[in-house]
Amino acid sequence: MCLPSGDKFRDYRQQLVSWEEYEREVASYGWQQPDTAARKTDQGFPQNEYLRIENDEPALSPVRGKSDPKGLRVFESRLKERLEPIEILDALVDTEHWLNWSRFFGPLSGHDAKPDRPRRICCGWPSLSRVGRILPSDILRRLGSYSRKNKLYFAFRELGRVVRTIFLLRYVADADLRQAVHAATTKSERFNRFVQWVAFGGNSMIAENVRDEQPKFTKYNHLIANLLVFYNVVTMTKALQQLEAHGHAVSDEVLAALSPYQTEHINRFGTYVLNFDRTPEPLKPELHKPLGEETANSAGVQPLFTSNAAA
Repeated sequence: MCLPSGDKFRDYRQQLVSWEEYEREVASYGWQQPDTAARKTDQGFPQNEYLRIENDEPALSPVRGKSDPKGLRVFESRLKERLEPIEILDALVDTEHWLNWSRFFGPLSGHDAKPDRPRRICCGWPSLSRVGRILPSDILRRLGSYSRKNKLYFAFRELGRVVRTIFLLRYVADADLRQAVHAATTKSERFNRFVQWVAFGGNSMIAENVRDEQPKFTKYNHLIANLLVFYNVVTMTKALQQLEAHGHAVSDEVLAALSPYQTEHINRFGTYVLNFDRTPEPLKPELHKPLGEETANSAGVQPLFTSNAAA
């Protein structure tokens, strides 16, 4: 077999950090981070109301979720009343008019074609710390070729375990961090439920046994879900502009708590017809920030909520 330019290849060694830079910067790496995190967790244990010891093992109680801002449910119901019903394919056609997202479609393909713990970390550290400038594809190719015999592989593995340990210690000791993780997880779960709502056929099961086809199902499902999220954001912004034009005010906390995963106005059933002749209104992404309650009252603007309505 003859490969044109087969004598030319990308040498990962040319991308390594120089030994001079390595010697200069290696001392700045926080080798004491695990000990520092462990001591901080131990010192904070008496004041940690969520952490207790049961059967000689630590047990962590879940953090209390933040309550919904005042008036959120009332505002959501008012907002949903202004979301016009639409067929699911019409919503996708509208997003195509706005974004022209189909221009990114190309030939289908199954895969992208691209190119003792302290002792192991210390022994592999010179090589490990010099890979900062190597392309990720080269790192994966090097580790995947003979990982079980590669000292760099073991060094990365043990370093990853140390990083996870430091994070777990921070997670145990820091209630704010657990609250942030809980909020992010809740958002992910909401998106996953929305994705399952979009893929309603076949009980959201992937019926294809060919490995290359399964990632395509997931990617196309996520594409449609994200397009519908974009459509919802556009229509919700339009509804918010209408409420603003009628003199209604809403707090920043309520706006921040709104979810784009609205489904009541989207019809998934019926006759599937792609009507590219329909032309949606031009995008008007600007949302003039509604006046706060104090400013609205001083300006004589009617607030959307009253204390009785919010209750």
